[in-house]
Amino acid sequence: MSRIYLIGFKGCGKTTLGKRIAPDLGFDFIDLDDLTELKYGQTITELYASLGEEQFRQAELMAFMEIPEGRSLVIATGGGFPRWGENMKLLLNSGITVYIEEESKILFERNNNISHQRPVLKGMKGNKLLDHINLLRAEYEDIYKQAAIVYNRHLMSYDELLVKIKSRMIVYGAS
Repeated sequence: MSRIYLIGFKGCGKTTLGKRIAPDLGFDFIDLDDLTELKYGQTITELYASLGEEQFRQAELMAFMEIPEGRSLVIATGGGFPRWGENMKLLLNSGITVYIEEESKILFERNNNISHQRPVLKGMKGNKLLDHINLLRAEYEDIYKQAAIVYNRHLMSYDELLVKIKSRMIVYGAS
C-alpha cells in the first residue's frame, strides 16, 4: 500500500494531476476537498464560512483520518492542509509528498474568476488577489518545499515526475 500526497497552492493543479497520475501508477484517486464536502454535507466554502478556519481545519483533518488504509492512493490535499498544525509531518510520515510548484501569474489566472469559491482568497480580484497570492506563497513555501518531490511542470516533464515517484516507492518499499 502506498500513498502519494499532492500538495500546493490553490489552483496549482493537484486534482488535475491526481486524476492523471493515479491510473498511470495503478492507484485510486481521492480529492480531500471532495471527501470533506461529502462527510459534512456542505461545500468547502460553506464549511469554512460556518466553522472558521481553525474548526474547518479540524474537520478537514477528521475527513483525512477516515481515508481507508490498505489501498494505494493518490490524494490531493487542500491548499492549506499541509500548513495547519502537524499535518505536514503526518503527510511526510505516511506517504510520498509531491509539491506542485506553480508561478504566481498562473495561480492568479486560475484563481481570478473563481476566488469567491476559495475561502482563503475571499473573493479577491485583480492586483489585490495577486498580492495576496504572493503573500500566501511566501508563507506556505517553506512548508511545501519539505515535500519529497518538487514538481514544476515548466522544469520537469510528466514522465520524469512518474520516474521520481516510482523510484521513491522502491526506496521506501511501497507498492
